[in-house]
Amino acid sequence: MNSLKLKLFIVAAAVLGGSQAFAQNVQLGPEWGEDATQEQRFENAKTFNYYRDAYNVQNYDKALSYLPELLENSPRGAQNIYVYAINIYKNKIQRSMDVKQRQGYVDSQEHMAVARRGLINMMEDMNEIPIEDVKRDLDRLNGHLDQIFHECSIREDDPDFKSTADGLKNMAANMDKINLIMLRSELENLQALLEDTSEWRSPNFFALAYYLQHEEESKVGEMENEFRNSFLERYLEEHLMESLAMEANYAGCGEKLEHMIQHYIYA
Repeated sequence: MNSLKLKLFIVAAAVLGGSQAFAQNVQLGPEWGEDATQEQRFENAKTFNYYRDAYNVQNYDKALSYLPELLENSPRGAQNIYVYAINIYKNKIQRSMDVKQRQGYVDSQEHMAVARRGLINMMEDMNEIPIEDVKRDLDRLNGHLDQIFHECSIREDDPDFKSTADGLKNMAANMDKINLIMLRSELENLQALLEDTSEWRSPNFFALAYYLQHEEESKVGEMENEFRNSFLERYLEEHLMESLAMEANYAGCGEKLEHMIQHYIYA
């Protein structure tokens, strides 16, 4: 058992009813409080034990209640202060809406890709195939268009897309009255809309989910995609990353924290 684990074990024993006087005979270093007394360092180590215990039983809300105190009083106490924090946020967010949102977005993008290929094929072939086949392809295209809505991509209340999609559905329902020149014009409008959307940056689901853990969804629901991404990333930086990174750098594990964020949370 290494020195840190031994000291924390002694502190834990005292918490569970052992001799606090014996525990305080173990000298805790300045990492548990730069200018703190031994009694204060002992209390900081106890707080870390409570934090670790709550983390180990996946009581993440309880664990997070200890984090501000640890960051303020003993930011260099243990590297696991930061390891646990990142794991907690990842798991809390995945348990809430991160996975659901991400999968919904992936599904919408798959339908969008199929729709883009389908309309290109339609514009190439529509003058060479029977009108029944054109209607079949248009119905298939409309089916994919119904599945591409997502709050982080094309929203259902997007007026430009809704107008074009409704026009194509109307054409499919009245194919005998529609000429191919009109249909091609609508397909070209759709192509321009989908190509513009395909250039949007993918949403930052971690930032979105962290925001929704603390704020109301209505505040970001009406934002345009790129502005929402920037807003959410700033919110994440200001409310979590900056303070956590500052304390992690002070504790000497800033680079490891950054590595975890980039290759663990966003993986």
